Formats: sequence, C-alpha cells, structure tokens
Amino acid sequence: MSIQCKTVSKDFVFNITESIVTSEAETQDLELYLTSQGRSNQDTSREVWEYNTIRASFTGMNWVTNGWVVKCLFFLSFFACRVFASVEEVGP
Repeated sequence: MSIQCKTVSKDFVFNITESIVTSEAETQDLELYLTSQGRSNQDTSREVWEYNTIRASFTGMNWVTNGWVVKCLFFLSFFACRVFASVEEVGP
C-alpha cells in the first residue's frame, strides 16, 4: 500500500496470515438463538425469525435496501422487532 501527499510518498507492506482465533456462537443451554444462516430477502416468511417455540417478527423493515444480507440482518432505518415467548402467543 502506498500513501502519497503531493510529491512525498510512503510504501507499506502487509503480510496477512490466517488468524489462530476461532469464533463460534455459544449454543449450550440457550433458550433463544436467532441465526441469519440461510435467510434471504426473497423468503416468503422473511419477516419472521424462529427458534424452537420462540418467534421474533419485524414490522416496518425496508426489505429493498435492508434485511437479510450476506449472513446477517442489515438495517439502516427504523423498524420494530417483537420477540414472543411462544409461537402460540402470536399465532401462525
């Protein structure tokens, strides 16, 4: 990489190696684990997020520029997310 200001420049060399740190989600004894794995804005139920009997639902989400993007829930604008203790609480 080179940084230049007018006629002065400085070159930098980076040696990038694989990290020795492994990061995984804790899953033991969880009551709620909401993952975006496999989700898409094209899902027919994109505004519902479920784990066992717990359900989260979104209202006001802009699914054109926000939503399920590259393995995450991405949002730039305001929206509401409600988490219910059981599916029966909100119905189908």
